[in-house]
Amino acid sequence: DFQTGYHALIKKIAIDQLSHYLDSLIADSRVHHVMGMEFTLQQEIHLSFDFPIKLKARVDQQEQVDGKIKLIDFKTGHVKGGELSKNMFQKLAEPKEGKLRQLWLYQYLMWKQNRVSDAEASLISLRDVKIHASLPSIEKVGNVQEFQENSEKWLQELVRSMLDPSTPIQSAAVPEDCSFCGFRLTCGK
Repeated sequence: DFQTGYHALIKKIAIDQLSHYLDSLIADSRVHHVMGMEFTLQQEIHLSFDFPIKLKARVDQQEQVDGKIKLIDFKTGHVKGGELSKNMFQKLAEPKEGKLRQLWLYQYLMWKQNRVSDAEASLISLRDVKIHASLPSIEKVGNVQEFQENSEKWLQELVRSMLDPSTPIQSAAVPEDCSFCGFRLTCGK
């Protein structure tokens, strides 16, 4: 029942957040052409291992604005605004940079799957639509070949570290870091 109690409150919040977002689109003089919603980007890549690496990302919305492609993930929580491209490849491995990894993955898969290098990836807060974080297109930041090489070098290092038997498996110091882990029931967090 969405008329009373908790469900009614959640429904009102959702309607308010979506209304704010739609109002912001109306106020924007540019045309936002929605090209896709709730779709998956996926690619199997071959690095220097004896097996392929399968990458997959779920994109909330793909738009075309002023001839440019935007890959959007809507967030109901807080988004720290700004551009995320500064020192991107040095930051990707940091645990707190999950949102940066998400946007990087959107761009990497868009390039690998569709050879699109002018897509901007963005997180948009539905709490405050004026706040968004974005990763400019590969073309805008630099060289496409360099982006692909750096991405695959980073992936290579990540997979190698995951497969290293000398690296101990440790539970996270902060329990919230475990919220998406499939093994959290095993370790008790």
